[in-house]
Amino acid sequence: MKSIKGFSLIELLVVVSLIGVLSAVGYIGYNGYITASYAKVVEYENATMRNATEVGKITPCVTDCIIIVGNNN
Repeated sequence: MKSIKGFSLIELLVVVSLIGVLSAVGYIGYNGYITASYAKVVEYENATMRNATEVGKITPCVTDCIIIVGNNN
């Protein structure tokens, strides 16, 4: 009798489905990590702006700020 080398279709389907499940779980975790890092960046930038306004390095614009460019003749 000769031996057959290789994988059966069921074995391949099981491996492909396991890879799909693992990649889906990894993708969800990755998205959570990215969202949390964006939130930390926004929090840091808000704290930086708050500190800059408290120190007096920048002046917040409390009225409508209008920038006029050019000559209005």
